[in-house]
Amino acid sequence: MEMRDLAQVFALHPEVDVLAKEISRKCKKHFLLTNLYASAKNIILHAIHNRLITNQKSATLLVILDNADDAQYTYADLRTLNSNQGVYFFPSSHRRRQQTDEAMLVQRTEVLTTLHNATPRRTTPIIVTYPEALIEPVPLPETLQEQTISISVEQEIPQSQLINQLIALHFQRVDFVYQPGQFAVRGGIVDIYSYAHDDPYRIDYFGDEVDSIREFDIETQLSKTRVNTISIVANNTDQQSTDFMSYLPQDTICVSNDFSLVQYKLNNTTPFSTTLNNTAQRYTTIEMGHKSSFDTYTTISFDTLPQPSFNKNFDLLIDDLRARVREGYKVYILADQKKQTDRLQAIFDDKESGITFVAVSQTLHAGFVDNSAKICC
Repeated sequence: MEMRDLAQVFALHPEVDVLAKEISRKCKKHFLLTNLYASAKNIILHAIHNRLITNQKSATLLVILDNADDAQYTYADLRTLNSNQGVYFFPSSHRRRQQTDEAMLVQRTEVLTTLHNATPRRTTPIIVTYPEALIEPVPLPETLQEQTISISVEQEIPQSQLINQLIALHFQRVDFVYQPGQFAVRGGIVDIYSYAHDDPYRIDYFGDEVDSIREFDIETQLSKTRVNTISIVANNTDQQSTDFMSYLPQDTICVSNDFSLVQYKLNNTTPFSTTLNNTAQRYTTIEMGHKSSFDTYTTISFDTLPQPSFNKNFDLLIDDLRARVREGYKVYILADQKKQTDRLQAIFDDKESGITFVAVSQTLHAGFVDNSAKICC
């Protein structure tokens, strides 16, 4: 079974249906989702996002986690559930104090470019972040536009003109690109490493016309995916700045475990915190915890539990699953490799457990039990 098939099971969750309908009506602004634990939070978020898209609603989700580690786990889960598409991570650009991390800077710029270039009907990304990342200022949207070169297949843009534009944006000419902010020229080929994408681009010319654009691997130099349009973005760190919220569409849905904790971490010291104080007026919000940060809100109750801890004791695992199966639960075992689920099935058979399960070919961060849907993951 593929992860998308498991995700489809939760797309039919009755509480997901209720929440998607309430959001679509736009009558209520703030929602509290209670009793969601472990990766159940992320699979429900994925289901809500997909339901809104199915209903042809703009559905940008800004998911603000408590800290960088929680954000990374959530980002990994949502990437897995979304087949690595449409989910972005917005980190702090500093791994350590005053030290810029190039990879994180690329991720930040990719998010800003995605939001700035999106059209209202197609604005459907999920953006995962945390307060420390939101504290940092971002370039003004108009500055980002000025620092961007858009290139498309079949576009007529002489190679010399493109080179001059890159130099004007302070890109460095090298023999082989290996980090953002560099470009290389070999005959009719221009390699460019933008600050808005994880991989560099290889532009193949036919005369003055762009013949093809491909992503490529900097280690192997081998081409990967062909693309039709790209945005080459320079480093904007020294430009005039604004706060991240200025990039968000009006109908963004803001998600957090606790917005009051987010506000506390921002400590009212940045332009963003002022904007966050207006969240109640500007955005629909979803909190996944025990209480709401808002005076008026709608509660939607789930019935999940974290996966019990078995400490590699298969007898405890078998006893727990037997009890669940007797009560009508369906068991899904998630693993990255088939040999792992094959080995577990062999152990169950050897112990004559009588337990059957559905093997899922990818993993989520933390298992859970959904009592209302009668599912163990």
